[in-house]
Amino acid sequence: MKSLLCLPCVILLSCLALAQSSSPPPGYAIPPGYREADRQEQELDKATAPHLRQAARPSFAEMQRNANELASLARTIPPDVDLTAKGLLAKDLASRLKKIEKLAKQLRNELHQ
Repeated sequence: MKSLLCLPCVILLSCLALAQSSSPPPGYAIPPGYREADRQEQELDKATAPHLRQAARPSFAEMQRNANELASLARTIPPDVDLTAKGLLAKDLASRLKKIEKLAKQLRNELHQ
């Protein structure tokens, strides 16, 4: 009778031992491709980290200067547009409009940083 009670315990322990032995050992080898990918990712992080740290927020004075320049350029556009109704085109209108676009984009980017 006692042997009948020990038999399920022995079977249970042997099943547990088999299940544990099927798992990989603690020092399981990682395929070389994974190691290489991890190494390249770490190198990329190291390479880009200094660039991220160097990017400083623009000063308020610089933003204010750009905003003032943008406003003064914008004030010069309506009279030149009025001249186009008379058939005249200001020589530097296109360059001033491009400068306005550039300053507006720069200000927008500075505000989002």
